Amino acid sequence: MKLKSLLILTALLLTTCLVLQASAADHPKEPMDSLVITMSTDNVATFNAAIRIGTVAVKRGHAVTMLLRVDSIKAAVERNEYPVNGTTLKKELLLFMKAGATVIAGGSCMKDMGLNKSDLIEGVMVGTPDIVMGALFKKDTKIISY
Repeated sequence: MKLKSLLILTALLLTTCLVLQASAADHPKEPMDSLVITMSTDNVATFNAAIRIGTVAVKRGHAVTMLLRVDSIKAAVERNEYPVNGTTLKKELLLFMKAGATVIAGGSCMKDMGLNKSDLIEGVMVGTPDIVMGALFKKDTKIISY
């Protein structure tokens, strides 16, 4: 009887340890680093690769912001259709934002291009110096630039 109780107690302790370990893996104690992906190109392959990297980061729990500047803003313009893998960059950007990423189009670059907020696909923010600098200089932020 004593051996049976000891075996049951050991099994319960092992199960508790495994549950706690699995729970800790699902909920990291340390906050995840943020990722900012800065884009200046509208090259379809490069842009699509950046979206894929960002999507993986979002799925792993990172806060991801894509900053569009110069030519990359063209990919976020509603009327543009950049074909990629049987779809468009516009649709890929929409899925990226739906996954949890933030997409910001640089306001100064938009102005230089003669674009307004109404020209962008739904969900893309127009960047101001405060928004852009806030993303870039947030503590524990990693930056990838294309």
